[in-house]
Amino acid sequence: MSSPAATTTSRSTAATTTAAAAITATTAATAAPAPPQTEINNCKRSTETISTAASSSSSSSDDAKVDAQVSTAEAFIKPVERTLKTGQALALGRLKESKQRVQFIFAPTGAGKTFTALSYVRTLNVDTVLWIAPDEAVKSLEEEIKKCTSATVNLVSTRGKTGRVDFKPKAVNIIRYDHAKGFEAIAALKSWASRAALVLDEADKLFGETKRSSAMLELAHVSANVVMMSATVLRSSNNLEPLFAWANLLSDFPTSRKNLFVFYASLVNFQREAAIKQTFRTDYVDVLLGEDYRRAVLSRRWLEAADLVYGALDGELVKAALAEEGTMLVGRSKEHAKRLLDMLCKAQKASSKMFGDFDAAAQRAEQGKGALKVCVIPLSKHRGYNFGKFYKRMVMPPLPSSVSTRVQLYGRLTRMDQQFKEVTYITLVPRRTILELLFDRHRFDDAVQASIEKLGQRFGHLAEAMLEAPAEAPKQGGSQGASATTKRAAGGSAAAASKRARKK
Repeated sequence: MSSPAATTTSRSTAATTTAAAAITATTAATAAPAPPQTEINNCKRSTETISTAASSSSSSSDDAKVDAQVSTAEAFIKPVERTLKTGQALALGRLKESKQRVQFIFAPTGAGKTFTALSYVRTLNVDTVLWIAPDEAVKSLEEEIKKCTSATVNLVSTRGKTGRVDFKPKAVNIIRYDHAKGFEAIAALKSWASRAALVLDEADKLFGETKRSSAMLELAHVSANVVMMSATVLRSSNNLEPLFAWANLLSDFPTSRKNLFVFYASLVNFQREAAIKQTFRTDYVDVLLGEDYRRAVLSRRWLEAADLVYGALDGELVKAALAEEGTMLVGRSKEHAKRLLDMLCKAQKASSKMFGDFDAAAQRAEQGKGALKVCVIPLSKHRGYNFGKFYKRMVMPPLPSSVSTRVQLYGRLTRMDQQFKEVTYITLVPRRTILELLFDRHRFDDAVQASIEKLGQRFGHLAEAMLEAPAEAPKQGGSQGASATTKRAAGGSAAAASKRARKK
């Protein structure tokens, strides 16, 4: 086994924010058409609403206070003694100044999007808040809301014996995406929509062609106010059509590949205040693969081939995780994570208290005991928890994942209350295997997400491809015109044949 060849790149947190972070965020871009006048009138409750006091001329210190004079004494979202960070205060100012019905808050994981969104929702003329979030984020979301305000938090569930959908007025109603898409839930949500602020947490999960996305898009069109939040706006660089459907809510004209930057420019962006240095390291290693792997590749059994590579790489992952305490080791699945945890315990012949899975790490953090020596988690645990603040390293193989999944996973170590000034991400890549190809593909997509220049390159040529030059009219009668037409047809056939060959 040869020694890993490490290539290290370092960059500050501000430099690793996602693509749209590089754009100077402004909400001056136009938003989707306002709801019908009848809906707007329904939202205006003179005795039970939050006033929208203008604050454009107030001092920066006043803007930075949650309890600034933006609501009446009867507001149901009452603040606690907590001060907005500079970036959050600027974002709040832009949200209030734009006065658009649909807003999109775009900021890194751990930057304080929840607190910023609550501060903005307090200024809206609504009767209740409908907050929809992924299942894995609900617990931490409830805790965060209770830290930010003294508002009533109502967890709504369609499961259980009764399965009753019960939204409350003057409350922050939290419901999971998978519950909200149901027939009964979506009907109840629509009945409140014209009087409510709709908050779509982790909105990147909606940028897909799913029933969940369709239901939430329909709900967003009829809600009095909509706040979308995410740490990434690029879920896939291949299929952008679902993203365009949401982008059109923030623009008066259709969004396409040609004008995608109009959508990015409409985002309200701010950066994480904590100065956490992120170092991304790639270690290429040699792994021993047998004839089984060769046969799997030759017969195009890719999943079987990947399983064999992961199995051969496990020993290197364990070795890298043990190099330093305070490490999160990421497995491809729950089964893979359990296998890695068993290998860790056997390698050290140590008590399981030194190593643990996701639940053990969460329990230890709740007890105030800090980090395990090594915490092993599956890739599915990439959202909705904060105990990553006790860890300073993350070790992983190339993992089948989207850009947004990796952004969320990396963000577990960069919360605002992170205890270390520098965190390191180590990816072990097995040379000359299909996992190396997977890593190369991810590296490209991550570059697109992290750099506006890369993003321009990615979409620039697609936009150019859409601008086809008008075809020349064939010349009448004459062998020359026929020859030109024949050449174009032959060229098209050759290009199609070449494309088919590359696919094979």
